[in-house]
Amino acid sequence: MNDPEVAREYHRATMHDPSGLRPEDPRLVRGYRPLQWDRKPPQFKTYPGLEGLPLPDDVSHTSGSELGMGLLSRLLFLSAGVVRTADLGGEALFFRAAGSAGNLSPIEVYLVTGDLPELEAGVYHYEPVEHALVRLRPAPSNTPPALVLTGVPWRTAWKYRERGFRHLYWDAGTMLAHTLALAEEAELAVSVELGFVDDHVTALVGADGVHEFALAVVALSGSVALPEPEEVPAGHLADDPLEFPLVTLAQRAGDLAADEDVEGWRRAVRSLSGERASFDDGPSLNRPLDEVIRRRGSCRQFDPGRIAPAEVLGDAMAWATRAVPGDFVADGATLLEHYLTVHAVEGVGPGAYRWRGGELELLRAGEVRDAAGHLCLDQALGASGAYTAFHSARLEDVLGALGSRGYRAAQFEAGIVEGRLHLFAYDRGFGATGLTFYDREVARFFACEAVPMLVTAVGAPLHAPVPGGLPRRPVLLRRT
Repeated sequence: MNDPEVAREYHRATMHDPSGLRPEDPRLVRGYRPLQWDRKPPQFKTYPGLEGLPLPDDVSHTSGSELGMGLLSRLLFLSAGVVRTADLGGEALFFRAAGSAGNLSPIEVYLVTGDLPELEAGVYHYEPVEHALVRLRPAPSNTPPALVLTGVPWRTAWKYRERGFRHLYWDAGTMLAHTLALAEEAELAVSVELGFVDDHVTALVGADGVHEFALAVVALSGSVALPEPEEVPAGHLADDPLEFPLVTLAQRAGDLAADEDVEGWRRAVRSLSGERASFDDGPSLNRPLDEVIRRRGSCRQFDPGRIAPAEVLGDAMAWATRAVPGDFVADGATLLEHYLTVHAVEGVGPGAYRWRGGELELLRAGEVRDAAGHLCLDQALGASGAYTAFHSARLEDVLGALGSRGYRAAQFEAGIVEGRLHLFAYDRGFGATGLTFYDREVARFFACEAVPMLVTAVGAPLHAPVPGGLPRRPVLLRRT
């Protein structure tokens, strides 16, 4: 299918507008009130009656380790595991290692693998609370190891309505920013694959294609060869999930039905000319990666009076905008353009900028805090940090070349950049948060053709987050 017009329609129908008006679309669910607490979906998928295989508690880095239970434990816990928890009157609220908009955790993670040291070949579901793998079915012994990320739209649309489709790919990208950094450290030849036969991958992990569908496949050894689907046990997502037809349509509009469709889509990716990504031989993190990830959290307040060192902007952007190893961008390229409002960075005057080729280009000098706050849905966090980065894409170019699946890819890559900026900021003692925005207002302000996919604000947190805990021992944040 991969019809670009559906993505255009979806994007228009889910824009935020300062007037509060949105384009009318009969496929929008009418009368639904977000945050209906009596219908709040569970945070994670579970398999009642199936016993999990506990992963090792030790998630520290050991150099030269092969892919086995130890490295899998580190990859999964520091990407998708539970590091903090809160007791809300007897109900547990879990916080994962990677950020999630509204802490709604709409991403599920599966492992598909052949035989590994101490692990039998199979299709597994990762249980983040128990830090365990639940085996759903066998797999051929020579299956290359891969992760499959799925999205549960009801879990995020419960708060964000139809716009939650964007959040699925943002959250998947943010999570994979951790996975990619961990894999790079372990010298794994990873590749993020967004080109696949959707029905095949969705059925492989037992998703239904409506209330849960496949978002990405991550090869952990450089190649993907997924086994044929077989029946797997049914997991529990929610007692009463609500379908948002426009979300279902937007996802299906980008589906690829056969291997030849996948190859055609990848050829289109390779032919798409775009911006060059940052070079890989740039800055790096200073602290151990597991320490940085456990320190990470979404800031709720920035200190507007604290000036950030230049590296918290320049080095952070260079590290975050490196090329992603995968099939959805040409080698060394990116689908994105990055625009910034700078407020308090050493050696950089306040104003509006574009990040291109590893350098800042001044677009307009002068104080822009108020404008930035307005662009970010009138949220103070957009104005009070050191700078705010608007990760944007020339959507017409992307959709024209890659169809509606290109919309997924642009949102996904923006999530990766946002996740990387979080890690770099926390490594340098600062903080970050992801923000939503007024779609058209951002492009108007920067006078550009690219439209925003996601926004990251970086600054000095007024209150540093409590460092996260270890597997099965998350930090308790508060009691009520």
